[in-house]
Amino acid sequence: MGKIEFNSSYHFNSLTLKTILAMLIFSLCFSLLSVYAQVGVDENNKNNNVRLESEGADWYYASGDLPFPGRYEHTSVVFNNKMWVIGGYSSGANYRNDVWYSTDGVSWTKSTASDAFPARSGHTSVVFNNKMWVIGGVGGSGNDVWYSPDGVSWIQATDSAAFPGRQYHTSVVYNNKMWVIGGYLYSGGPIYMNDVWYSTDGIVWTQATASAAFRARHGHTSVVYNNKMWVIGGYDGYYYKNDVWYSTDGVSWSLATASAAFPARHGHTSVVYNNKMWVIGGFSGGSRNDVWYSTDGVSWSEATASAAFPARSGHTSVVFNNKMWVIGGFSGGTIYKNDVWYSTDGVDWSKVSASDAFPGRYEHTSVVFNNKMWVIGGNGFGGYRNDVWYSTDGVVWTQATASAAFPAREGHTSVVYNNKMWVIGGYRYSSGDIYMNDVWYSTDGVTWTQATASAAFTGRRQHTSVVFNNKMWVTGGYKSDSVAGHIYMKDVWYSTDGIVWTQAIASASFSSRCGHTSVNYNNKMWVIGGNCWGLKNDVWYSTDGVVWSQATASAAFSPRYCHTSVVYNNKMWVIGGWDSSYTYRNDVWYSTDGVSWTQATASAAFPGRYNHTSVLFNNKMWIMGGYDYYDYRNDVWYSPLTTSVFYDIWSMY
Repeated sequence: MGKIEFNSSYHFNSLTLKTILAMLIFSLCFSLLSVYAQVGVDENNKNNNVRLESEGADWYYASGDLPFPGRYEHTSVVFNNKMWVIGGYSSGANYRNDVWYSTDGVSWTKSTASDAFPARSGHTSVVFNNKMWVIGGVGGSGNDVWYSPDGVSWIQATDSAAFPGRQYHTSVVYNNKMWVIGGYLYSGGPIYMNDVWYSTDGIVWTQATASAAFRARHGHTSVVYNNKMWVIGGYDGYYYKNDVWYSTDGVSWSLATASAAFPARHGHTSVVYNNKMWVIGGFSGGSRNDVWYSTDGVSWSEATASAAFPARSGHTSVVFNNKMWVIGGFSGGTIYKNDVWYSTDGVDWSKVSASDAFPGRYEHTSVVFNNKMWVIGGNGFGGYRNDVWYSTDGVVWTQATASAAFPAREGHTSVVYNNKMWVIGGYRYSSGDIYMNDVWYSTDGVTWTQATASAAFTGRRQHTSVVFNNKMWVTGGYKSDSVAGHIYMKDVWYSTDGIVWTQAIASASFSSRCGHTSVNYNNKMWVIGGNCWGLKNDVWYSTDGVVWSQATASAAFSPRYCHTSVVYNNKMWVIGGWDSSYTYRNDVWYSTDGVSWTQATASAAFPGRYNHTSVLFNNKMWIMGGYDYYDYRNDVWYSPLTTSVFYDIWSMY
């Protein structure tokens, strides 16, 4: 570097030097911002003091139900100071082999999306020899055995153990051995088992007894307590059981009680906690949420007849951080749960949640109004909704009203216009399909006023609405009736007051569709993707709602519908949706012109979904709720959109 010479007749004071230094630092930071925004930064390099947050690529969990999909007949263990959830069964006849862990029950991390072992449910898991084990179950061979030292890498100990294939058995670790007890197999008919096997390595399995003294069964529980193995309850093909047995060697089994005080059941859980054996929930003609304990296996006391957690079976329980935990399970119908509860006494149960959140839903709407994000209506467990929620941070959500004046609905649209939030159209079923064309508005989310009971446009759902040229617009959508069948639309309407609606065009240039998105960008209205007897990835725009031009017939992103779109940083964004490969997507794309689309991420941190909502709030893109084939979701995620570079100036010296 060249030497800088100062005229000795000119004296710099300290303030001038500080000013020059500040300017140099500012210039350096600005240069770094430009350079790193172009080339990116390796955040895995621990010696690198610069961090770049990529637009739309990095997503963070804010609130809502825990991110692992609802399930039952999974397994849970405590390993390496973490609670683990392994495999199971979700709605849509989906066996799972994903693995999740948590250090607090609040934040859950996916160890791996799809492990080496085949997807399954009704398996067992234990911790033995510093490894987690997965044994049997339905979905695999039924008698394969796998282990992992970290939850990421899974190794097959044997693809066919000596014991017959089975599911809904139990496993414990006792006397330095892993044990397999009872279970169920379907082979030309149901086969209930009462054999007992053990292994010291997971490869070689030895039969302790071919027929234990207890009746063959499945859906029972087993624990190790007072130097004995125990078998509690279950189902024998004819009756739900509430007998209790124990053994010190796995060969000879003794009856503690033929009929415990708790009602007969299967699909319950048992743990050992505070020098007691516990029985939690289960099924006996209906799901249960009672909790019982015993110090000897003979006398059982009821801790609570109705715990705070919803009744369930097929859940898991562990003891962790001096608490008993209940994780997931099945509550009947299609309700596969992913909630997590804990108790220190078996009486009082608390739900783990990162924050208060609105109930899971999809086909709802979201807007930003009065410095808050809002969630309005939709559909989820419990049916159609007309509740309204808001949040100032995406973490804590407050209910503005449990039942707004407008009828409950899904597939409606919402915009902010003239200092009001609006609800437009939608669908509900009540003794027949009801496609709505009513319009409502509110200045506070609590009180809703009907602008019109029947707008000029036809009732519809999965249309789009935007504010453009000081008007509210309605574009496309769907309805069906017994005469015309399925009707996909491509008409365009506008209003300046929500009461009087004018048709801009009855048949736009783009093909009929629903489940598309629309945004206001570069002084144009845009229509992106959608569905009409086939999914679409075409993109159209208009400057007046009448004349529509095609930007591209086939964008780079896969054809999809029920995705979301927002505008930020002079880009249009497409987030998630359901595509032509029958996949619930979590990819994110952007474009500056509607023609060329760039993928920000192929797989965002949030689970794939459709019929969610997205807004721009506090310089972040947000997604809320939706449906992922397993659950109606209420999780909230955000992506920081402002490129941030942090540089440690002092490291230069």
